[in-house]
Amino acid sequence: EGAVSEKSWSDLDREIKSKLAAGGAVRIITGTHLSPTASKAIGEFVARYPGTQVVQYDPVSSAALLEANEKTFGQRAVADYSFDKADVIVSFGADFLGTWISPIEYARQYAGNRRTSNIKKSRKMSRHYQVESFMSLTGSNADSRILIKPSEQGAAICALYNEVAALSGGGGIGGPKVNDKAAASLKKVAKDLVAAQGRSLVVTGSNNVMEQIIVNKLNAMLGNLNNTVSFSSASNQRQGDERNIKRCIDEMNGGQVAVAIVWGANPAYDLPFADQFAAAFAKVGTRISFSGILDETTLLCNYAAPAHHYLESWGDAEPKKGHYSLIQPTIAPLFKTRQAEHSLLEWADSANLNRQDPQPYYQYLKSAWAGDMIGKQNKYATPTAFWDMSVHDGILESDAAASSVSFNEGVSLDGGAVTKPGSSDVEIAFFETV
Repeated sequence: EGAVSEKSWSDLDREIKSKLAAGGAVRIITGTHLSPTASKAIGEFVARYPGTQVVQYDPVSSAALLEANEKTFGQRAVADYSFDKADVIVSFGADFLGTWISPIEYARQYAGNRRTSNIKKSRKMSRHYQVESFMSLTGSNADSRILIKPSEQGAAICALYNEVAALSGGGGIGGPKVNDKAAASLKKVAKDLVAAQGRSLVVTGSNNVMEQIIVNKLNAMLGNLNNTVSFSSASNQRQGDERNIKRCIDEMNGGQVAVAIVWGANPAYDLPFADQFAAAFAKVGTRISFSGILDETTLLCNYAAPAHHYLESWGDAEPKKGHYSLIQPTIAPLFKTRQAEHSLLEWADSANLNRQDPQPYYQYLKSAWAGDMIGKQNKYATPTAFWDMSVHDGILESDAAASSVSFNEGVSLDGGAVTKPGSSDVEIAFFETV
């Protein structure tokens, strides 16, 4: 709302470093970030300013999935799902061909077991059941769609669990009742799942922890662990937890945050409680945005340190454990922008940032790969040869050690902790568009 003035990068750095040097808690608010070298830069920043915490959230949250996996498998990560190994697939509202977690990867796997040519060779094709409330891209490809109200998803998961448990000689967990038509269909689904022991897969897009835990137990009962559900190449593509951003809002309201840095996120727009965030954010003395546009959160900031567009940037990513890729620019920067990682390293007075180099972060990335990544392969002995190969190929796949998991039987299943079906005649389902 006030006057906007343009500063040189040196003046901006001087001002922000003085704010950081004054002490106080620092919060870096971001979405899920996949870059190991960016994490290294953040590590240097945290070492310089120990009161710093990184707050990650995802606008479409998978926090319940992460928590359930941590409780049941000891792994706070998204499992490596193998849709290509599953003869029977059951999805409760997970649009895995359209928007859920890693749809391009899952669609490629799914297609491999859905070809009509498979029927001629092996007389078999995977069978796919989609339990949902609206026509998703995934549902439109399913062999059978089981319609439920949005509020019945927990009841449907409990119904399937109880049917599979009965067929497997296990005990039920009770839980709310799903509609009769869906219940009859799920009874048939259970028979198909039990007949495909170790060759089935159950997933859900639910953000209810108990619903995710019950699905994990279903996969364990069906023998799917370390087959269609594994963690050897666990996915890093969802790391956010909305409870962290809520905690950050409480800290900002309490005057406990001196500096807030927003990177690759727009919480004043995409949080369901965006108004609460904006009110708390206003109480932070120094508010910095790395956004390249004046989005809703940047308009609330004191400083904008705009980062390069991704097509102007160097970087890397580890979307799955042991799977690394390099990000290379396709054009030179068009405006007076700077990589966010460069800014963090500058403010941290990093000795590893060569300020005389025309592309300081490129050199930082190159050094990080020469030091941290070269040991993940044995084809190239020298850093120069390894870097040249990495830039040429764009990817590096290290041999991840096999990581078998088992279900933690100490976790209790509670059918009363799932979503309760509503009594209204009309319900609304919000969905992420492709």
